[in-house]
Amino acid sequence: MNQTAAPELTRSRRLLTGYFVGLGLVMAVWGARMPAVQNTADVSTAGLALVLLAAALGMVAGLQTGGRLAHPARLPTLLTSGAIGLAACLVVLGACRSLESLLVAAFAFGAAHGILDVAANAAAVRSQNAHGRPIMAGLHASYSLGALTGAVLAAATAHTSHTVLFAVVGATAAAAACAATRLTRCVAAPGLEPAGNRDTPGSDERRGLSRPRLWLLGMLAAATLLGEGAAADWAALHLHSLDATATTSAAAYALYSAAMAGGRLAGDRLTARFGSPALVRTGAALAALGLATGLAGSTIAFALLGWTAFGLGLSVTIPSLITAAGAGGPARSPPSRSPATSACSPAPPSSAPSPPSPPCRSHCCCPPSSQPPSPPCPAKPWRPPPLDQHFPHTDRHGRPDHRLQRCCGPAAHPRHVDPPRRPRRVAPRTT
Repeated sequence: MNQTAAPELTRSRRLLTGYFVGLGLVMAVWGARMPAVQNTADVSTAGLALVLLAAALGMVAGLQTGGRLAHPARLPTLLTSGAIGLAACLVVLGACRSLESLLVAAFAFGAAHGILDVAANAAAVRSQNAHGRPIMAGLHASYSLGALTGAVLAAATAHTSHTVLFAVVGATAAAAACAATRLTRCVAAPGLEPAGNRDTPGSDERRGLSRPRLWLLGMLAAATLLGEGAAADWAALHLHSLDATATTSAAAYALYSAAMAGGRLAGDRLTARFGSPALVRTGAALAALGLATGLAGSTIAFALLGWTAFGLGLSVTIPSLITAAGAGGPARSPPSRSPATSACSPAPPSSAPSPPSPPCRSHCCCPPSSQPPSPPCPAKPWRPPPLDQHFPHTDRHGRPDHRLQRCCGPAAHPRHVDPPRRPRRVAPRTT
């Protein structure tokens, strides 16, 4: 972690913790008071399924829009607008009294949720890369703690109108988002760039993930988010169908959120010790076992136990998948050298030390200002040249001329030297 970027890292992590807490609080209040929304609007189970489908479609649209706009410079705007839109839609949902109005409000609620979710997780990936250690599970643990707080609040206000609860929570969340508008600039600070990418010009490229692997991560994340959405939307309704009271129905999502918060609080240490693949496999198996136990059992105790195990299993799955997708996303890299660039052209300034360049031995391509001093040439043993070869480093008597022993060859020192003379042939004596 860069020491000069420590204030930006601290502020960004605290800000993102607050955003994740608020997002979990709003989603828990909406999910825990779902039976009250259904009864007030006089909507059947099929109609409520349509409302949840509209929210899911809106979230898909919000995720697509947020993914295209999630540039680091736009993250502050996405965070603020998404939080204010989500809070306003929660207030509108509390005032809906018909199926049609619920469908429209649920679609807008899902779109705002998707935009805020993308912005918060994109900023969390940048912050984790700048920290240089796992912090994603801790940030998602704040979401679970916010959801636990919202579920407890919904259970405590079970005898209060959901319209009042939604209005109070929505107004508080919107006011907090407006108050933190100036603080959101820290998530786009240059200090949040990883150490290897800081001050490095270049274009974006994929670092390690191919498109099929990225789609595979997306499918796993979609399955996990489907389970989280099912817990948020149907946990209270499941307990309500088992003739549980309103307080017990809201406690189902509270237990789920508590288990998820506990798993995510320990998720960073578990990831550093066992690795993300092992945690994802173990968590998926535990989540499947818990969901099967809760749905197969016909008692309230089995249902509560199943939702608790389901939350514990899903606690570390989404943070690990988001971290893997963020690590394989676009990254800045230095541009490739053009073939037309001369080998003697000065290199661009860089923070990393570059290896010393070899001495330039050619005096025809480099200007005098860029020529490094050449080291002295090592002494070589002299050998007489062949008689039929022109060797310019000898004098007219065939002896080596040390004044012409240069490294750059005869092209740099054009000088005509007579070739060595051939020895005279002496005819043999005849007797």
